[in-house]
Amino acid sequence: MPRKTKMMQKWDNLSERTQKVSKLVSAIVVIVGFIVSCCSWGIGEISKAIDNHMAPLESQIAANSQEIKTFRAENEMRESRMELMNLIADYPDNVDDVLKAAEHYFVDLKGDYVADKAFEDWAAKHGVNSDYILNKR
Repeated sequence: MPRKTKMMQKWDNLSERTQKVSKLVSAIVVIVGFIVSCCSWGIGEISKAIDNHMAPLESQIAANSQEIKTFRAENEMRESRMELMNLIADYPDNVDDVLKAAEHYFVDLKGDYVADKAFEDWAAKHGVNSDYILNKR
């Protein structure tokens, strides 16, 4: 029979009830550890599944966001052009406002050539040099 170590001797000296409680606590610790590790694994798998489902949505959101930015820029250009054309048509003598609107449209927004002719005609009628605005873009 092998020789008993001090630890084994101490274990043998414990009462039977204490040994049962100690074994029960050890079993509970092992079971709880197993449950915690299973839960951690499960949460990791759920997280991976959610990430896999979210990736396409995130790319769609990014694409939609870019489309919205493009739409807003185009819409701002249309509104600015409409404002310029309305000022030229309705308030042609209000030179400062027309020039401010023209500069915003042509210079700030890099406005296209849709309003060029109307602005050039207005500038010629009011003796304003339109080249400094049209050439800035």
